[in-house]
Amino acid sequence: MSLEWISTRRMIAEAISLAGKLPTNISGIVGIPRSGMIPASVIATQRHLPLWQLTEDGKLELLGYGNRGRSFGFPRDRDGPLAVIDDTVYAGNSMARARAALANRKALFCSVFVRPDRTAAVDYFGRQLPSPQILEWNLMNSQQFVGRAANPIYGSGVACDFDGIICHDHASGGVPGTPYLVPRVHPCRLIATGRHERERAKTEDWLRKHGARWERLEMLADGVAPTAEHIAAHKARWFGSEPFGFFLESEPEQAALIQRLTGKLVICPVIESVLAGGYNGVLPSQAFAETHTDKGWQHNYGPLYDEIVRAKRNVTAVLEIGVLEGQSIKAWSRVFPHASIVAADIDHGRANRVKGIASFVSLDVSDAEGLGRFGRRNSGRFDLIVDDSSHRPQHQLLVQEKLMQALKPGGTLVIEDVHDEAAFEALMARNGIGKDLRAQTNCICSRCVIFTR
Repeated sequence: MSLEWISTRRMIAEAISLAGKLPTNISGIVGIPRSGMIPASVIATQRHLPLWQLTEDGKLELLGYGNRGRSFGFPRDRDGPLAVIDDTVYAGNSMARARAALANRKALFCSVFVRPDRTAAVDYFGRQLPSPQILEWNLMNSQQFVGRAANPIYGSGVACDFDGIICHDHASGGVPGTPYLVPRVHPCRLIATGRHERERAKTEDWLRKHGARWERLEMLADGVAPTAEHIAAHKARWFGSEPFGFFLESEPEQAALIQRLTGKLVICPVIESVLAGGYNGVLPSQAFAETHTDKGWQHNYGPLYDEIVRAKRNVTAVLEIGVLEGQSIKAWSRVFPHASIVAADIDHGRANRVKGIASFVSLDVSDAEGLGRFGRRNSGRFDLIVDDSSHRPQHQLLVQEKLMQALKPGGTLVIEDVHDEAAFEALMARNGIGKDLRAQTNCICSRCVIFTR
């Protein structure tokens, strides 16, 4: 059973898609409060139509025209139906009440998301959304948040990070220090933060100022270095010891570490993912074909990587050196959708090619000192490292020498496109396993060496 995280951004995107599916002659948009007002407002704006809300007593209340509506008016030749909009249809009760209230009006009933077995409850929908799911905009006011949902996947509720979840940080999309997902209706049963204990008073003051409710706030002990590993271990300790259904974590790397340490579900809103660990069933050979990377069509590395991936069950971090157009990075994001994907390249201008699917680091494979620093700083982090960078023999030898330390025990390093015979022999002399595919591909550089730590 899989859990899906639906962000507010994604809901708005689906609402725009739904707007395009509605008939041309609709005369107005009606939102079902509260959550249905978000997509209703988006669709009304997209279609340049008046916006109404359906009140609790079943009446229509016009919310105004806005400056453009007053200045330019709305289409006057439409006597078509109203489009009644909600964000989701789960049981269908809200939509049934809307139908009853508007029984004497021409209306179409629509939802952005609908449970697959409830599609008959609406006339139009954006996409089907199976249960279970977590909706960003409703989470803090939901039964799932406090462990009252019937589905056991939600456990006894939600445990949360502080920065980037309750309070915006630099990556969460808002102004750092301002409120984000604040638990004001139900108390958060556990907030586990990487802030030090000495910051407790300041943190609790912030929570009280913004009307937050909470039961426990577990902070990092003073004197503990605030590394990703230490912070993740701290959060995992409290989250893992109790029957919470999942943890909300803002940092992708920490999310992966917490999941690995606890074996439990971790949601990372920044990458809009639910981390459940392991491999999702999309083999590299398939992903290479879908993304048109030369790993597949030119070098035929797919079966080789398929074998490597089948042996891995809890991948949390992957590094590829050499971005080019970004096809390989896209492929790894499909093979390991819950892992932290890191793209490295000497050319920082290529960062935009992997934006939204990987984090980018500048790395020069000719710089032995820089490679060594990177390896030490990321010691034991990666399950898989792929060198597809310059393909120069001296650089390939440096990568193997300096980055083996960045692998987890049992992790794999693949040096691709080793066309130089001396480098191929030298790498194998360092206990690498050589794979020569040149006869299959008719390509002189379709040769690689594989290392396991």
